[in-house]
Amino acid sequence: MLCSRCGKPIRRGEAWDLGHTDDRLAWTGPEHAHCNRSAGQANSVRMREHWT
Repeated sequence: MLCSRCGKPIRRGEAWDLGHTDDRLAWTGPEHAHCNRSAGQANSVRMREHWT
């Protein structure tokens, strides 16, 4: 299976998450856990900067 965020293969036994759009309205597909969580962190920081 391929990571919907980076396009690289997700190998058997590797941690993965079900990704979603930044507005959280739709699923995008499987993503490496690192890709998904990095994107979530970046979005969180962006929102924090917006409101401070």
